[in-house]
Amino acid sequence: GDRLYLLFRGEDWRLVVMEVATGRILKEMIVGQGGQDVFPSNPAALSADGRFVVFSTPLGAYFIDTRLDLPRFRTAARDWGPIGCCNVAGSPRDNVFYFADPLSETVSKVALFR
Repeated sequence: GDRLYLLFRGEDWRLVVMEVATGRILKEMIVGQGGQDVFPSNPAALSADGRFVVFSTPLGAYFIDTRLDLPRFRTAARDWGPIGCCNVAGSPRDNVFYFADPLSETVSKVALFR
């Protein structure tokens, strides 16, 4: 689309929304504090309809609403160890995300409904 979503950790966890064509920052906000700087191998996914971008962080997975350019949901934080939250993948057909937790060797499914 016409926006780029970045979630990163400096002093705090920040969400930055940029306009792709110009590089102009449209929005920047603090979304969390603390955590580690280590990420799993698959830290971001997009919903099939493009409405949500999901970022995996040591604080949990953030669901960013691309219509509002705001974080709407976050999975529960827990001690994920050095790998961060989880690996996340989005379904290409449905608004479903799959989260793989290498520590517990489990896969969870989260479906978004309107």
